[in-house]
Amino acid sequence: MQVTTGSRSDAGPRRLTFTAYGRDRLAQAAPWQVGMLAGAVATLFMLARIAVAGHGNVAALVVAGSRWVRRPPATSWLPVRPGPGYDGQFYYRIALGPLDWARTAFGIQLDNLARLDRVGYPAIVSALSLAHASLVPAVMVVVNIGAFTVLAWAASTLARDAGRGAAWGLAVAGFSGFEWSMSRDLTEVTEAMFVVVAILALRRGRPVWAGLSLVGAVMSREAALLVVGAVLAERSVGLLLPARSAGTAGHGGRHPRRVLGADDAAWALPGLAFAAWQVALRLREGEFPVLRSGHRNVGLPLSGLLQGARHYLDLLPQTGAMLWFWELGVLLVVGGFAAFSLRSSRALGYEKLAWLGALVLGVLLGPAIWSGNVGFRSLDDFYVLSYVIALSSRAQLRAPALLGGLTWAAVAVELVRFI
Repeated sequence: MQVTTGSRSDAGPRRLTFTAYGRDRLAQAAPWQVGMLAGAVATLFMLARIAVAGHGNVAALVVAGSRWVRRPPATSWLPVRPGPGYDGQFYYRIALGPLDWARTAFGIQLDNLARLDRVGYPAIVSALSLAHASLVPAVMVVVNIGAFTVLAWAASTLARDAGRGAAWGLAVAGFSGFEWSMSRDLTEVTEAMFVVVAILALRRGRPVWAGLSLVGAVMSREAALLVVGAVLAERSVGLLLPARSAGTAGHGGRHPRRVLGADDAAWALPGLAFAAWQVALRLREGEFPVLRSGHRNVGLPLSGLLQGARHYLDLLPQTGAMLWFWELGVLLVVGGFAAFSLRSSRALGYEKLAWLGALVLGVLLGPAIWSGNVGFRSLDDFYVLSYVIALSSRAQLRAPALLGGLTWAAVAVELVRFI
């Protein structure tokens, strides 16, 4: 079937297939429209997962395991599977009481105190659900879908500002790790949303809003400290070095060194918030949770990746193993495009520095991260920052975007079928 446009030329009416018509409309879409499209796709995906994999029970997405979950009133109706379950059960427990730092509460025992680092996402869920146990599982899904929608909108705005179509924001949001995060009530989508919104605010010259957004990011996942550290490093150069100004009288054409001001809110607010949270937990629990997290997740360079590759090579040709290598390939392609365009990209200095930090962190991640069949969700910052850099260059990104879209579709099918 074809659609005929209203305009005519000497060659006669121009005919477009519905596919071409849809592609043309998407290319002209506004960022808010791209965000709403992403939100609609995420909603349909999650409804299908709840209906099929969850057998109609949204609480099944918590993936509670008998190793950590008991049966008091707060969890009496929660489906509990034999075994350890998955991370969403701990964020469900924190959502029931974000300020309750006991190792065991509401019938759920934390596997380690590092879970309390990531209070941002469950705190939002707690506020919206009023910490009502029966509402929390549904609100966890709603918050992740909302975060995914805002992430796509903010990424689309960045793409448009870089001279590309707003639809490129879908490539940023189309990370398969985000599907895993939404599917199991995890924190990566919320953290990535706050990071991209902060980048957008900084590019618009709104450091206070950027700082507030980065507070949400670092309180959702400590990996966002990479962005905060990069902003601080770039700002420190301006504080330590006099600013040059051509044609300025006195000081040999130099201004006096800059002083702390509102521009520092972008790093100071999240830095202080994270430090205060760590100190409070240290006083209550006797240790800094962030140190426990780093000890568990970081190892020798590339050791985790190599062990993960050996693990999944032994599992070939299982579907999970093939997906692991496919997702790894997409991640390397996206990162490669960012690496090749790093020098020519118009991305800001702190964005490039944060990308380098995310790359180093990825190299150091241990086997527990690389061997998990979870779409490399812990590398979400590397993926997002790779696109931020690549979109600000002249790189042709159709190939990684196509690969990412195909991966998203394949992973969606698997996650709809299985918890």
